[in-house]
Amino acid sequence: MRGNLRRVILMIFIVIMNMGIIACNITKEEVGFSDNEINEGLDVIKNSFKYENDRNEEEFKKCYTEVYKDTNFMLTNINSAEIKEVALLKDKRNYHNYLNDGRGNMRNIDINNVIIFRVKYDKKYVDDSIMPIDSGIDEKGFILIRESSNSPWKIDGTGEPYFCEDEEILL
Repeated sequence: MRGNLRRVILMIFIVIMNMGIIACNITKEEVGFSDNEINEGLDVIKNSFKYENDRNEEEFKKCYTEVYKDTNFMLTNINSAEIKEVALLKDKRNYHNYLNDGRGNMRNIDINNVIIFRVKYDKKYVDDSIMPIDSGIDEKGFILIRESSNSPWKIDGTGEPYFCEDEEILL
């Protein structure tokens, strides 16, 4: 009896795992951006790191959406911030997460006006004890949005990049 129950549970587990693998392969779609759109987004990320290093809060905040206008980024505690790698995340699931479950849902942004990069960077702080994470190498997804195809890209958030298996390394 106990052996049969284990077999049934094992079979159910195998079926569920196979369905998950098949579903991931079926739903895997890519976003498409022109080289110019990608480079403009990449420039925003580079500029944000430049202004962070320069401790230029006014220019730094111009890289971000209005949501961050009153945010204290604690730039005076930045010793250095260096980009190590940037990749364009192409998997549409990342975009659907932002549009359906993130801030994109509130903003009513079109998928063509969202671009997501995975950024690996090395930050050194003057005082680690006042920061949420210690100095060192970290990796985040940078979500950039624009109002229309003629508007500039702005960083609308950073967080964990979820689906990174389909990406294009840019830097």
